[in-house]
Amino acid sequence: MEKNIMKLTKSVLALLISSALISGCSDDDDDEEIIVPDGEAFVRVVHASPDAPNVNVYVDDAQVLADVSYQQASAFLALPEGTYDIRVEAIVPGGNVDVFQGDVSVDALLQYNIVAVGYAAGLLEPTALDSTTFQPVIVPRDGIYDETMLRLQVLHGAPDVGLVGVHVTGPDDELSDATELTELDYGDFTMDPVMVAPAVYRVRLTDPDDASVVAYDSGPLDLSAGGDLFITATSNTGAGAAPVNLLVMDGTADENGNDAGVVADANLAAEVRITHAINNVGGVDVWVNGTAPEMGSPLYNLMFPSTTPMEGYLELPAASYDFDVALTGTMDVAISAEGVMLAGGSRYNVFAIPQGPGDVNPALWPIVIDDRAVATESKLRVLHISPEAGNVDIYLSADDMIDAEDTVLADIPYLGDSGNISVVPGMYYLMVTPTGDMDTIALGPLALDLMAGKVYTAAAVTDPMNETGVAIEGIDVGLIGLDDLMIAPGDPLVRVSHASPDAPAVNVLVDGAVALEGVDYKVASGLIELPAGAHTVQIDALDADGDFLATVLPETSLDLMAGYTYNVSAIGYAAELGMETATAFAPSIVASPTRALAADKVRVQILHGAPNAPQVDIHVTAPDATLSADTVLTTLAFAEYTMSPVTVPTGDYQIRITPADDLTVVYDSGTLALAGGSDLFITAIQNTDAGDKLVALEVLDGTVDEEGNDAAIVYDKDTGADVNVIHTVAAAPLVDVYVDDALAVDDFAFQATTGYVPLAAGMHTLDVTASDAADNSMPVITADVDLMASYSYSVLAIGDGSDEKPLALWPLVDMPRSIATEAMIRFAHAATAAPVVDIYLSADATLDAGDALLVEDLDYMETASLSVNADTGGYVFVAVADTLTAAIGPVMIQADLGGVYTVVAIDDGMSGFTVIDVDGIAVPE
Repeated sequence: MEKNIMKLTKSVLALLISSALISGCSDDDDDEEIIVPDGEAFVRVVHASPDAPNVNVYVDDAQVLADVSYQQASAFLALPEGTYDIRVEAIVPGGNVDVFQGDVSVDALLQYNIVAVGYAAGLLEPTALDSTTFQPVIVPRDGIYDETMLRLQVLHGAPDVGLVGVHVTGPDDELSDATELTELDYGDFTMDPVMVAPAVYRVRLTDPDDASVVAYDSGPLDLSAGGDLFITATSNTGAGAAPVNLLVMDGTADENGNDAGVVADANLAAEVRITHAINNVGGVDVWVNGTAPEMGSPLYNLMFPSTTPMEGYLELPAASYDFDVALTGTMDVAISAEGVMLAGGSRYNVFAIPQGPGDVNPALWPIVIDDRAVATESKLRVLHISPEAGNVDIYLSADDMIDAEDTVLADIPYLGDSGNISVVPGMYYLMVTPTGDMDTIALGPLALDLMAGKVYTAAAVTDPMNETGVAIEGIDVGLIGLDDLMIAPGDPLVRVSHASPDAPAVNVLVDGAVALEGVDYKVASGLIELPAGAHTVQIDALDADGDFLATVLPETSLDLMAGYTYNVSAIGYAAELGMETATAFAPSIVASPTRALAADKVRVQILHGAPNAPQVDIHVTAPDATLSADTVLTTLAFAEYTMSPVTVPTGDYQIRITPADDLTVVYDSGTLALAGGSDLFITAIQNTDAGDKLVALEVLDGTVDEEGNDAAIVYDKDTGADVNVIHTVAAAPLVDVYVDDALAVDDFAFQATTGYVPLAAGMHTLDVTASDAADNSMPVITADVDLMASYSYSVLAIGDGSDEKPLALWPLVDMPRSIATEAMIRFAHAATAAPVVDIYLSADATLDAGDALLVEDLDYMETASLSVNADTGGYVFVAVADTLTAAIGPVMIQADLGGVYTVVAIDDGMSGFTVIDVDGIAVPE
């Protein structure tokens, strides 16, 4: 007999490993107790592999087990002692496959429980083979027992659970070490069945070292009728915290031939997620049993087409519930659903659905989720929640064309449910058409990457604003993807923007390597693809020479999800780095799904990144529309952003910013033409350029210029240029300055500066006349100056009137932005009588060879700029080039970090030279 048992073991082992599938339900609906006659053996097949597909089993070409699924078992198959031809057919997408055919021998008077356990996925990935990989466990026992008693035999068949203590007690007995029947690890079973008196029992599985830690609790089980039980602990693939169910077989089968009953943990909760599928209803709150959700709750402010929670489920005790759906923050109830029964161990997706055809009112539609993953296939479930679409046909195709070979679900009505469709894993195209009209594609083709071992859900919804990103204009059917279903999923996209007004240029490191180099203020990278998963980001500030200065953002973990775009913006003041202030330098990370846009749609997301600006209202309107409380798109304080992008039709818009609850416009974009298909990320940044407006807009659209910059800056529509005029001509001690024939500066003295004066952008004529001239008809200097919007200029009146150095205007472009880590000094040579010069910095008032050479060989009408990364003081000397002969100096200076300074060397009008200290770098003596 032992020899025949070994033969059976080897045969079944080959069968199971070949197929990664086995279990069974008998076609026989006889539920009479089996009496074991002489000369017969009895075989029961149990499917306990949590990720294996269904199978059919044949004996001598007769089908004895059909469509056997997880947690099912056949009735005992009575087989006369002998040898049989066994064939196992795997039920897989694309056609069933014979995965085993061979001879199996059985002995009389024995029962054989053949249990398929472990993960089938391990067989598909040979490198993953371990003790939890799919395998058979064969449990033989005598076929005869005392029928007045209760016989129990237990197998631990849950591959994701380790060693447990098994307690079989009375229903109210306290647990202790003494109540432990046995300890079983995965794959173990009680070698000899246990005989107990029929009664009410309770089965609990515990930590073997601590009976108070209960992993599973059956609750009371009425076993007072006695019986012959074979119990297998199987993985719980449904809802709830308990890791296992008990699969109980008693030798009888139901009308479907299944001998297994599932006994779930008595304390299992239900798991629920909620999807907002009504496109024309804004944010909603979901009330539970009359209680409104608190702000911050997953049930608060659920927006179309979102699902809450974003991942996983909410756990609720099994019970009947009353749900209400109200507009966010109000008691304006749009949907009520009373007496919704949630069963323990079940998962539900509850959809808020719109008004449908006939008498279908807006409602909550709960569907039970069957999300057991099968290693050999992918499952897709499609739901029809678009009443405007009418009845539809749904195609799943290997290409983007509909043909006769495609999987089709025909004539699906509103609230139609495909159930789980099993397909061969791979890339497919989903297309939806009106019923019977293959030529009109209402949705798609949408590329879906359906992976093995995954269960996906897709809900077709009405979506005229294309919030789902896939709706076709004029048909307006979108698709909500659930369970990680991504529409043409791509790698995560990351874009980095420098929006810190006083920070220097930076390097951005990703996973320890420099990904972006020398990113300056108002510069953004393009969209960078990175693999999904965990990454690190670090930001290093650079000194004036482009070398490492300091790490301003230590290595920070960033978990990137496929199908999402991440906008990483450096905002706040670098000068406040490390301080606990609301405006201190910090990263802003805004994630949103990456979605295709229709050609006539624009999507916008806005970040308030201006630390100098208070809380503001942002109005996005048609050009010149009157502002009111109703035109406010969003209200944002510094570092806040619109939680979801807003999709609008392409066209002309105007963006205006006002203080919160105030219609006084502090920023006006003017008319903006938003091109179709644009996906815009807009940041309000601090305006460090010309004009008196606090902010400008940084607009990112995913396209980069020749330098790799994705940022376009939109200044206030009235932004012009700032001009500072500097009088350096000693021979003209007092002059008037005209701009476009209008007197702008009267009696302008030698060495004076006007300070910044705002002028409109464009070409201007500047005339300089003697101060006693009646008008500008006889200017001593005239020049046309082209001023660019947002630029700041210093315009120097220079020259000595000679042919070589005529009187002229010398415009210089200024860089007024203050950088917290730098003092920036610009030297301008406007001294007509001075030769080429060198500029030194000395620690004392004496010029010698050891002093620091700041600028070398600076000629007339040349400038030189330098930046230092520390507060700098000392004495400046201007010397004839290549000598230590000082023409100017010593001039005591103090350059502080964050300072921006201009120093102009000029003739002093007395055969000597001096400097004009434009920005206060010189220390008064």
